[in-house]
Amino acid sequence: QPAGFEADHSVELSFAGDLMATKGLQNSADTLYANVNHLIFDADLSYANLESTLTRQPIAPLEYSTEKPTIINITPQAYQVVTRWKERCYDLVHLANNHILDCGEEGIETTLQYLKRDNIRQIGINETAAAQMRPSITEVGGIHIGWVAHTYDVDSMPYPVGNPNIVNMTPFHMEPDPNLSLIEKQIKNCRDTGCDFVILSLHWGLEFELYPHPDQLKWAHRFAKCGADMIVGHHPHVIQKTEIYRPKNNQQRPVPIIYSLGNLTPMKSHPSSVASIVARLSLARGKHNGNICTYPTCLTLTPVITLQHGSGEKASLAIYELSNMLAEKRIKFADGLNKYLEEVSDYVNLAIGKDWRNQ
Repeated sequence: QPAGFEADHSVELSFAGDLMATKGLQNSADTLYANVNHLIFDADLSYANLESTLTRQPIAPLEYSTEKPTIINITPQAYQVVTRWKERCYDLVHLANNHILDCGEEGIETTLQYLKRDNIRQIGINETAAAQMRPSITEVGGIHIGWVAHTYDVDSMPYPVGNPNIVNMTPFHMEPDPNLSLIEKQIKNCRDTGCDFVILSLHWGLEFELYPHPDQLKWAHRFAKCGADMIVGHHPHVIQKTEIYRPKNNQQRPVPIIYSLGNLTPMKSHPSSVASIVARLSLARGKHNGNICTYPTCLTLTPVITLQHGSGEKASLAIYELSNMLAEKRIKFADGLNKYLEEVSDYVNLAIGKDWRNQ
């Protein structure tokens, strides 16, 4: 925060990566978050990208093909496991992703029904045409946070007839010069409504690339200049870099940009894919030069790893802090797991540097 800023009070936000339907979730209610629940659910507000659609239709088998899009559904039982720990649910989930229309409008409606039942707010889906330009705002400890959420694509699935604005979409990577005006208008609407802090949540990037596309840096910096106070990304299914950007039009504004959080519940076991980041942001409200304002004061990135225990019908999942696993590996683990942990660590080092191991 700038010199002379006097904080009045602060809140903590947590950010987790993609929540995807993967093998073993249904057996993981007591294990999935047991080791990391304090990182996610102890925050004043917890966020994740829910990238699996609930549906009343039969659950589609998970198939990868160049012939047709991959459909990712989630059962009600697995949804219950991945969205909560004990009595605490995520407070807010991002829904504007490339799998949200996998089951058409019915899938969106069913997903919204479950979220509303569990009092989980969503961003990125517009239940009415007017909602697209109406700011989504959460109040946390007296701080009003505005949210803007977009996806780069919906896997070429058709939009519902008569409802072309149901999902916020900006075709990053799909066009050479995508129109960014809707995002900029939504950021401005949050500002004009009096939000203290505006978070832009983007489902974008190139899959399995450990560094964001150069265009993403350009776009992210543009969004920061026009009023986004933080940018959070997902979709690549691996961790990517984080930067603290200071716009040239106001270099006292530190804008955290997390290009990709990675997969919290991965669908692949490659060492680059099982690691993700849980980010914690401290937001302080106070006075600077006599004006009431809100600044990010601390950003913590904790690499975590998701491991499967058992196999077949009895498989279950658990998430661990990667640093804790590395510290214990020579004592507790077999050589195969030790090697795997080091391979995972190497990919995290490539994405965000080695300093995290010393924190």
